Amino acid sequence: MTSVYGVTRYGARAQIDNQLRHNTDNFPPELVFDARAYLAEKTFECLYIMFTTNKAIQVCSLPYTSCFSGGLACFL
Repeated sequence: MTSVYGVTRYGARAQIDNQLRHNTDNFPPELVFDARAYLAEKTFECLYIMFTTNKAIQVCSLPYTSCFSGGLACFL
């Protein structure tokens, strides 16, 4: 489930809802609605961090001067 595949927040909540309802033994059904919203938000936060970090690494793999010309300081 990633934005690369065009998954929206709605679709992410639906996928998480399905997993919580059908693939967990003791997850309380009354908590599914709140849990799916929370987990979908955290999923997209992690994807944002992953993709922005990946972009920073790509920029830093350029020659040293290019790394700083875009205003991104790279100290790896």
